[in-house]
Amino acid sequence: MDERVVIRKAEIADFQGVHKLIMQVHKLHVNERNDIYKDVDSMNFEEFKTELSNSKNIYLIAELGKSYITKSYN
Repeated sequence: MDERVVIRKAEIADFQGVHKLIMQVHKLHVNERNDIYKDVDSMNFEEFKTELSNSKNIYLIAELGKSYITKSYN
């Protein structure tokens, strides 16, 4: 099977996949450093839309099949 990684700019429709990935990483932080991190929802839909609409930010999505890898630049 020859799956290729596709890199593109993030879109509003990517929220669910991005949110899932952000929450997985956040939970790792909470589990390892609960003295610093609180178990909260780290980004909601409105914040995501605001971040995407800010022209100073660049959010990239790397997709491998249905898996997301994200990176933001600001």
